[in-house]
Amino acid sequence: MLNLFIVEDEAICREGLMNIQWNDIGINLAGVAADGEGALKQIQKKKCDIVLSDIRLPKQTGLWLAKQISLLMPQIKVILITAFDDFGYAQEAIKYGVAEYLLKPINPKAVLESVDTVAKQIMVERANETDMRSLEKQIKENRFLLKDWFLSACLRNEGDANKALSVFGVDADKKRAYIVINIAFLIEQDSSYEYKSFSSFKNISKIIETEAVECTPFFEQDAYIYVLGFDAANSERTILAHTFSAAEKIVNYLKFNCRISFSIGIGRVAASYKGIPASFKDSCDALNFRFYIGNNQAIYIDDVEPAKGNAGFKLIKEKDFTNLLKMGDIAQLLEMLEEIFKTFKENCENIDTIKHTYLEFIIYVSKVLHAADQNPSKFFSVSDSLNILDKNVTIEELHKDLQNIFRETALFFQSSRNTKNKEIIERVKQIIDENYNKDISLTMIAEKVFISSCYLSTIFNKETNTTLTDYITQVRVSKAKKLLKSTGLKIFEISNRVGYDNPKYFSHIFNKVTGLLPSQYRSKGN
Repeated sequence: MLNLFIVEDEAICREGLMNIQWNDIGINLAGVAADGEGALKQIQKKKCDIVLSDIRLPKQTGLWLAKQISLLMPQIKVILITAFDDFGYAQEAIKYGVAEYLLKPINPKAVLESVDTVAKQIMVERANETDMRSLEKQIKENRFLLKDWFLSACLRNEGDANKALSVFGVDADKKRAYIVINIAFLIEQDSSYEYKSFSSFKNISKIIETEAVECTPFFEQDAYIYVLGFDAANSERTILAHTFSAAEKIVNYLKFNCRISFSIGIGRVAASYKGIPASFKDSCDALNFRFYIGNNQAIYIDDVEPAKGNAGFKLIKEKDFTNLLKMGDIAQLLEMLEEIFKTFKENCENIDTIKHTYLEFIIYVSKVLHAADQNPSKFFSVSDSLNILDKNVTIEELHKDLQNIFRETALFFQSSRNTKNKEIIERVKQIIDENYNKDISLTMIAEKVFISSCYLSTIFNKETNTTLTDYITQVRVSKAKKLLKSTGLKIFEISNRVGYDNPKYFSHIFNKVTGLLPSQYRSKGN
C-alpha cells in the first residue's frame, strides 16, 4: 500500500479530501498539513509516496513544496490542485516534475483517478526495480573499467573517439564544453550505504540534468562521478554558474538524505571532450582540499590555492617538546601546536606531511610516557592514532586530537610533578626541623633531597609562598620562643641552641620577626 500526504489550508476542502475512500485504490492516508513548510517536515518522516497539495498555501506555497520535494525527495510524486487555470503555474509545475495538475472545484472521482494513475506509475517503476538492481550489479562489477575506458576514449584520435564515446551517449561531433563533478563518500561510517547508494546516484543525475545539457555518470563504490556537458557557445562563467548551482542542489540533497559524510570536487571547464580527463584530475585534486575545508562541501579547484609544498617548515626539536611536556606547560604546548598548524594551513602543506608530523608527535608523547613508566593507552587510543594514515580526516580534526593528547599528558606530568614537589617540601621541612640548631644552608638541604639548590629554591617558594631562608628563620625563632618561656637559659645559650653563634645577630633577627628583643619577650611572657 502506498502512502499519501495531503496539504490543504482550507478546512472544508481538506476534510473533503480526507473523506475520500483511498483504501479502494490501495492508498493509505499517511498525514495532512495546512501549509507547505509544515508539510515538508512531516513528509520525509511519514515515508510518503504521493503528495496531493493545493498551490496557494500560507507560509510556503504548493509550488515551493513541489520544488523542495523535487530536490530533496525526487522519488515522491506530486499532484497539485489550484482554483486558477494559470499557464504560469502549469509551467512551474512541469519544471519541478509535478505528476498531475488538477483544477478546483474538486471532483472526488477525478481526484481518485488522478492519484490512481500516479500510483500505477510508481508500481511500474518498482516492478522494474529487479532490472535496476541487476544493472547496478553489472555497473559495480565494471565500474572501474567503464570510467577508465571512457577517459581513455577521450584521448583517442577523432574517429576512434567518436565511436567509443557514442557508447556513453556522448556525440563527439557536437560542439560541447565539459566539466567534471566528483562526489566522494566516507563509506566506512555507514555499512548500509552501498545498498542504498544507487538510488541516490540516479537522483543526483536528475538534479544535474536540470542544469546541464548532457550528463554522463559513473558509479563507484565510494564515489559518484558526473561529466556535465554544455553548449560550447556558453561562456566559461555561465558554465560554472550552472555547475555551482547543480553542486549546491547536490549538497542539499545529500545533507537531507544521507547519514554519511561526503565531499564534492569540481574540475576546470574543458573546451572539448579531449579535456575531460584533465577536468577529472582537477576534481580529484580539489577533493584533496577537503582535508582543510572539511566535509559536506563543494570545492572548485580554482577556489583553492595549489599546494606550495614545504615552505621551510621545521618541526620543533624533540628535546624542546619533551621538556615542555614533562614540565606540564599546557599553555606553551598549545601555543606551539597552534603555530605549527597555522603554518601548515598558510602553506597548504601536503596532507601526508601533516599526517606524518602528527605521527611524529604521537611517538614523542609515547616515548616520554614510557620513560615515566606509563602506558600511553591510558591517555589516548594508540591504535587509532597510528592508523591515521589510512583515515579520511581534516586538518582541524588532527589539530584537535593533538590538543587533547597534549593537554591530558601534560596534566599528568603537572600533577605528578606537584605531588613529587609536595613530597620534597615535606622532607625539607623535616630536615630543617631536625637540624635547625646546626649550620644549615640551601645547598646542604638540596644535596639531602637530591635536587639542585636553584630548583629547590623555586619549588619551595612556589609551594609555601616563602623563601627557604625565611622558613628556617621562622623555625628557629619559634623554637627560641619556647625556650624563652619554658627555661631559665641565658640569651646566648638559647641563641646557640637554635643555630646562631652570635647572640647579637640572634637578638636582631628575633626583634625583626617578633618586634621584641628576646629579653623583652621573656619579661612579657612572665
